Amino acid sequence: IAFGLVLFLESKNFVVHATQQTSGKVVGFVLLSSGRSRTHSPVFEFKDSSGTLHTNYNSSGQNPPAYKIGELIKVRYQPEHPETARIDSFTELWLFPTFVLGIGLPVLIGGVYCFVFCLRERRQKQ
Repeated sequence: IAFGLVLFLESKNFVVHATQQTSGKVVGFVLLSSGRSRTHSPVFEFKDSSGTLHTNYNSSGQNPPAYKIGELIKVRYQPEHPETARIDSFTELWLFPTFVLGIGLPVLIGGVYCFVFCLRERRQKQ
């Protein structure tokens, strides 16, 4: 749960501070490896409000890739830190935090229920 909350708050903080939105284009992929897992993170370009071209990539990816080279995308960035830009989509910003919280919350509720139930059983036996 704590990890899910951290991810959720990090995404929320990014959205609050990344007030600029623009369009961009996927120009390639970076292969990310973790153990035996390999994913493709989209490399994208966008122009900020002053017309400067920036290239960035997401820190997470999918296999198979979720985007195609040349695909137009929405980009969100902080005006003072365009290097922190992200693709502006539910999948890129919210899917992983939602997944982690979706798994962790039922486990927490089940754990609390079992704890209360076991505590009640002990008191009844005494």
